[in-house]
Amino acid sequence: MAHLKLNHLSMSFGGIKAMHDLNFSIEEGEILGIIGPNGAGKTTLFNCLTGVYVPSEGEIVFHDNDGQTVSFKNKRMDEITKLGFARTFQNIRLFNQSTLLDNIKIGMNQKGNYNFIDALLRTSRYYDTEEEFNREALRYLEIVGLSDRAEDLAGNLSYGDQRRLEIVRAIATGAKYLFLDEPAAGMNGTETLELKSLIRTIHEHFNLTIVLIEHDMGLVMDVCDRLLVLNFGKQIALDVPSAVQKDEVVIKAYLGEAS
Repeated sequence: MAHLKLNHLSMSFGGIKAMHDLNFSIEEGEILGIIGPNGAGKTTLFNCLTGVYVPSEGEIVFHDNDGQTVSFKNKRMDEITKLGFARTFQNIRLFNQSTLLDNIKIGMNQKGNYNFIDALLRTSRYYDTEEEFNREALRYLEIVGLSDRAEDLAGNLSYGDQRRLEIVRAIATGAKYLFLDEPAAGMNGTETLELKSLIRTIHEHFNLTIVLIEHDMGLVMDVCDRLLVLNFGKQIALDVPSAVQKDEVVIKAYLGEAS
């Protein structure tokens, strides 16, 4: 089974160590939640996993289903994306003045089989590829319930629907590993419930491995198979949600003392 392995991963910024010697695997098909107080190193970890940062120490290694082992060392973000890894950000990053359809097609751009000359001269290969992209983008939008708004501008969507669009655009890159950075941030109760349903839907439909940073304990307890808890850049727990919820070290560091 494919998995992503972190070997003694550490990250320093000047004299500040943001992550300390992380060692764990992310198993294919699981939903892993990463929780911890502000400043615990959660986003730093995400940035290392998606190529934004190069770890100061240690290595990230991907073991695929074909028995190949690929190190993330010295790989650019686009190279990591091509391996099947994609992410969203806490602050939604859409092209607000473009349609929903075009936002999805931008995510699919690296899968195009035409070159600059084809695009410039509008060759048959260009038109054939664009037609296929349109059909595929509509299928993505249909899965998340947005196909009826395909020609609307992304900036006109509600906050919850913008998040849905951002998530499915990341999947449209061909992702098999999806990293969600605080997807419920800024959502009301109804939107959070819809997000839970969306995460389950895309997890099953696309056969995804999902890793998410989240402060909403109701969401992570409901949808995650395991929880990784960080505090001051160190791993203090990695277990199923019910066990983490009762862990005395976690309660003291993050969840709060029981009354």
